[in-house]
Amino acid sequence: MLIDDDKLTNFVNKMVIDEAGCAHHVVRKESVQSGLEYLSNSALSHGVLQFPDLIFLDMDMPVQDGWKFVDNYKKLKGNLPFSPVIIMLSSFNEPAYVAKASNLPELSGFYNKPMSNQILKEVIPLFFNSGDKS
Repeated sequence: MLIDDDKLTNFVNKMVIDEAGCAHHVVRKESVQSGLEYLSNSALSHGVLQFPDLIFLDMDMPVQDGWKFVDNYKKLKGNLPFSPVIIMLSSFNEPAYVAKASNLPELSGFYNKPMSNQILKEVIPLFFNSGDKS
């Protein structure tokens, strides 16, 4: 799952993921609220659970940012089928942001934008055995 308010960024990130061949299905959401709604509804589609194994979350979004997503996710995660890996993406390379992200158990990593094949090469083997999760 990609959560970023910028449609072009979501499009490019999906292309990178598609080219890497590491996901069966990529869901794109453009706000914290729509991402949380997707998770809370368990994303049943055609009788197949399309719950994300991995979420790439933009930190800087209007209305609600990535930090707000994490705050709300904490309240929601007990009702989810499992806990996805959440990676925060940011164009800010502030040590304070990296430190804050590393202190939140809900976040599994913090990477600088843009999404790249290198990021996927680091994240996928670190968290998934088969390399074919989404």
